[in-house]
Amino acid sequence: MNLDLDQAPRRKSRPPYGGALIVALIGMLMYAAVGIFLTLPIHALYKGDPSVVFAPSHYYDARQYVFICTYGYNVPAGTLPTIEVSRMNWMPFYALLQCGLSRLGGVSLIYAGTVISTLAVGFSLFLGGLTLANLKVREPALHAGALLIPPVGAAWLYLPGAEATYLAVGMAVMYLITLPDPPDSPRGRWLELIRAGLGAVVGFGLLLTKPNALALIIPLIFAFFYRSWRRSQEAGYGEGLWAFVADVVIEHLPFRPLLRGRLSASLFAPRPIRYSWTPILTAAGIVLGFAYWLAYTSLQSGVPNYFLQQQLNVWGRAWYPGNLGDLLIYFGQIFTGDLSSPWRYNPAWNLAANLSALIPAASPRVPPLIRGMLPLMLLLLLYSGAVHGSDRYILSTALVAVGWGCWIAPQGENERWAAVRWGVLFLLAVVTSYVLVGLMFPVGEPQAWGIVSR
Repeated sequence: MNLDLDQAPRRKSRPPYGGALIVALIGMLMYAAVGIFLTLPIHALYKGDPSVVFAPSHYYDARQYVFICTYGYNVPAGTLPTIEVSRMNWMPFYALLQCGLSRLGGVSLIYAGTVISTLAVGFSLFLGGLTLANLKVREPALHAGALLIPPVGAAWLYLPGAEATYLAVGMAVMYLITLPDPPDSPRGRWLELIRAGLGAVVGFGLLLTKPNALALIIPLIFAFFYRSWRRSQEAGYGEGLWAFVADVVIEHLPFRPLLRGRLSASLFAPRPIRYSWTPILTAAGIVLGFAYWLAYTSLQSGVPNYFLQQQLNVWGRAWYPGNLGDLLIYFGQIFTGDLSSPWRYNPAWNLAANLSALIPAASPRVPPLIRGMLPLMLLLLLYSGAVHGSDRYILSTALVAVGWGCWIAPQGENERWAAVRWGVLFLLAVVTSYVLVGLMFPVGEPQAWGIVSR
C-alpha cells in the first residue's frame, strides 16, 4: 500500500454546507420511509409476541434501552453476577437521548428511538458530506449517501437501536480528524487546541455509545502519525511515513542521551517535525470513556472490573482472544456441514461483513488515510473473538461509511463507472437485507454461534 502520495485530486472549494444539508434532509425522509416499510414483515413475524415491546422492531438491543429508561441499570442477583446479563452492557448515551426525548418532549418510548435514529442519520449525512469534502472527494454531499446502503445487513441500520447514533458520533470523529491543519501561528495553535479538545470529548461520547469504539484506537494512532507526517512534509520534512514514525520515536526516547554515542549522529539531527494532535486525543477520549464506564459499573455493582467481566463472560465469543487456530476453524465452518446447519451460515455472514470493510481499503481510489485505518479497525475485533454482530458494527462505523463514499465517487471528469458502483452497493444492500429480514430473522438468526463440536 503506497502511503507516500495522496491520490485524491486536490481541488480548492468551499465546504458544501448547502448540498450536505439537502442530502441530509432527503436522507432522513428515505430513512423514515424504509423504516416504515420494514415494520410490515417485522409485525407479521412477531405478531402476538408479548416480548416485543419496542415497536416496530423485535430488535433485542432496542428493548434493553426501553428497560433502561423505565427501570434503570441493574445488577443481577445471585452468587455469580458476572455471568448473568446486566443492562450495564448497553452503553448510556443512546439511552440518555431516548429518555430525554421521551420525558422532555412527551414522545412515547415506542417512537423515541425512531426519532433519534432519524435525526442521527441526518447528522451523519451532513457531516459525512463535509468529511468527504475534507478528503477532496468529488461531489462529496452526494456520495455521503453511501452510508444509507451498507452492503451487508443494511436493514439493521433502519431498526431502532444505537447503530444510527453510533454512526453519527463516529462521523463527528471522522470530520474532526480530516479537517485541514491550521496554520503554524498563535491563532492556529489555539484552533488546534480547540479541535483536539473536541476530539477528546467526542471520543469519550463514542465509547459511551457503543463499546466497539475501542476498535478505533489503533486506527486513530495511525491517523495521528499519518496526519503529522503530512503536516511535517509541508514544513520541509523529506522522508517517508515509516521513517517519520522512527524519527518521532527517537525524538521522544527517555534514554535518548545514552544513545548519542552509539548510533549515527544523523539520527539525532534536528528535523522539521509537526504534530496533528486531534486523532491521538480522540483515541485518549475513547480510553477515558472506557475507564469511566468500567469504574462506574464496578462501583454500582460492587464487583471489580464489572463491565469488562460482563463483556468477557456473558457475550458469546467464537474463539478465545488471540487464538488464531480457532479463528481459522470458525471461518472454516463455512465449508463444512450440510445446507441445513444454521451454524454454517453465521461464519459466512460475519466474514462477509468484515470483508466489506476491506474492499475500500484495497482500492487506490480511496485516500491513503482511510485505506490505512480500515484494516487496522478489524484487528481488535478479530483478536478478541467477539465476531458476533460484525454486520451491525461494520455498517454503523463511520470510518467504513467514509471508505465506501470515497470508493463510489468518480475521479475522472467523464467517468461513468460511479453509477455502476452505486448500483452494486445498492444491490448488495437490498439482497442482504432480504436475507436478514426474510430468511434469518424467522429462524432466530443471526445467533452467537461459535465453533460447533460435531
